[in-house]
Amino acid sequence: MFFMGKSLQKTEISSAHQNWQNKTILLICLILCWRVLYPAISPLDLSPDEAYYWDWSRRLDWGYYSKPPMVAWINWLSTSMFGSNTWAVRLPAALLSTAGLWFVYLTAARLYDQRAGFWAVFASFATPGAAVMSFAMTIDAPMIFAWTASLFFLTQAIWQEDQRKSIPFWLLTGFFVGLGLLTKQTMIAFWLLAFLFFAVSPRHYRLLLTPWPYVAGIITVLMFTPVLIWNSEHGWITFQHTAHHFEPSKTRAVLDLKSFFENAVSQIAILSPLTGGLTLIAGIVSLFSWQRITDKERFLLCFSAIPLLVIAILSFRQGINANWPAPFHVTGLILLAVCSESNRFFQAGWLRKAFGFFRHGVFFGLFLVIMIWLSPWVVTLTDIKTEMFSRVMGWQELGHEVSELMKQHNCGKELFLLSNRRQITSELAFYVKEQPVTYRWTGPERIVKTQYELWPGPPKHDAIFVTYSHEVLPNNLKTFYIDSRMLKKIHLQDGKVFNVYLLKS
Repeated sequence: MFFMGKSLQKTEISSAHQNWQNKTILLICLILCWRVLYPAISPLDLSPDEAYYWDWSRRLDWGYYSKPPMVAWINWLSTSMFGSNTWAVRLPAALLSTAGLWFVYLTAARLYDQRAGFWAVFASFATPGAAVMSFAMTIDAPMIFAWTASLFFLTQAIWQEDQRKSIPFWLLTGFFVGLGLLTKQTMIAFWLLAFLFFAVSPRHYRLLLTPWPYVAGIITVLMFTPVLIWNSEHGWITFQHTAHHFEPSKTRAVLDLKSFFENAVSQIAILSPLTGGLTLIAGIVSLFSWQRITDKERFLLCFSAIPLLVIAILSFRQGINANWPAPFHVTGLILLAVCSESNRFFQAGWLRKAFGFFRHGVFFGLFLVIMIWLSPWVVTLTDIKTEMFSRVMGWQELGHEVSELMKQHNCGKELFLLSNRRQITSELAFYVKEQPVTYRWTGPERIVKTQYELWPGPPKHDAIFVTYSHEVLPNNLKTFYIDSRMLKKIHLQDGKVFNVYLLKS
């Protein structure tokens, strides 16, 4: 009877685990269908960054001004298959961000159980930050995908009982970290955090005495080597741009409380208020319980609370972009799901009550995500003008207007498009008819501030120049053009106003 009861209990546990896995698969399939459909029905144009990265894809290379090449390669692949349209540009963001959710599940299920995996996925999906990241085709979606995949394969490598079976997982970890590094140079933080865990883990520090972490690191370096060669040939421009982000502002105080609180508020808002607050509590409580928790929790802390603490300290001296800490929230949400849904932890009464709000936080986050999805139509129907939506509205209308002006003033002569703003230059490249090559004007000296200055400069013949209405024509245009005249002032429905000039060479 004892053995029958034990066998029945194992069967029930196995059935429960399978049930949670089936729920996760269904949830991810529903998310994928919606995310693929949404860009096709959304009224939002490409943001300037999306158009900029798409323009990179027309000139494939091993490196670009501000980023490694992966975002351009992905854009090229998608638009080669489905055409250079808004849906094709945004499709990879939907696919990669959803694939990342599957790796979140696999990581949580590998460390704990399928129930924790399901709620980690649900919590990761039901955040405002994820809603934006899965829609906009910037570097964030491929970066988070590579991060979550690397995280899963690293856990597989670390927690293999037979170390010989861990070798393929070490190799896959090195490969996916390499993919992440080809997406964003700050992916190198993954290996820094991994080695931090090895150093502080009483059980796994011996892995540093084996060759496999170093072999995985070598794979990552080899994959990134062509980018290093490209940068050496271009004055290390990508690294100069990255270093610029970490320079403290000369106008800021030594301890900038405003920047600190802005970073804290932005991170909680990205996760949604309740989920963000609970994630913060889970991280702080786990850090203070360092001696009592297991290596699995220490692993999650090394990839979440500890780097987030470093960023919080850094925010005292400089501004922090809201998307910088995004990879660290992946493990933070896994830790929160485990604290809230697993019986592993026996917290004080007030903590149990606090984590009892976890599911409420997830569903409130889902409500916010739905509001974000609906907001483009609300803005369109009510004619609300906001700076956030101004970035993703009106560009198609501008492209149509400029296309008509180019057609009217061609007069048998070849015209090209020119602007003093990177945002306008990239949007015109995408939305003007036939998607012509566009150029950014910086003056005869062509100081490198964007990717456009690394490409050949504008030809010396007539041009259409587009700029914001509050800006005047640059004086140094006279070195290239003998005459200029205003063609049209374009008022867009979203409130943006542009001046269009015809420049005569």
